[in-house]
Amino acid sequence: MLRNALFFVLVGAFVIVVGFGVYIANEYFNRLVLPEQPASVFALSRQDSGNLEIDFLGEKLEVNTAAIEKYADNSWEIAADKLVSLKNNSQIHEKVHWLKETVQEQYQRIIALPEITEKATLVKEVVNQHWQELLASEKVQAVNQWIRDKSAANH
Repeated sequence: MLRNALFFVLVGAFVIVVGFGVYIANEYFNRLVLPEQPASVFALSRQDSGNLEIDFLGEKLEVNTAAIEKYADNSWEIAADKLVSLKNNSQIHEKVHWLKETVQEQYQRIIALPEITEKATLVKEVVNQHWQELLASEKVQAVNQWIRDKSAANH
């Protein structure tokens, strides 16, 4: 996990350093070569037709945003329809109901086993014993007395 986070931090730092270098190189190029008509690394502009024009290092790419939006809307509608059909599928409901009943039956069988009830009782007794020992300890008694003294002083 930490290794993945470190990787993403290093890649991010690399991209930032390279991007800053490209920015500086572009600034110096524009100052020295052709200041009245500066070059840009990339530019975005919306056309009258509604398309998006991307200018990257002098190369122009036109993106038909209406087609992309239509495709996204169609995909969203298809996904919503499939979700509704999945929710209304009786076979899935039957399988989920069967699985729920099976798990509940297994759980009831397991907790009814004498070994489980004996161990649960033993654990309960041990925990209760440790709890009573903790409450009887000098540290807890001192804290309780301190709280009583503070509350008596405040009243």
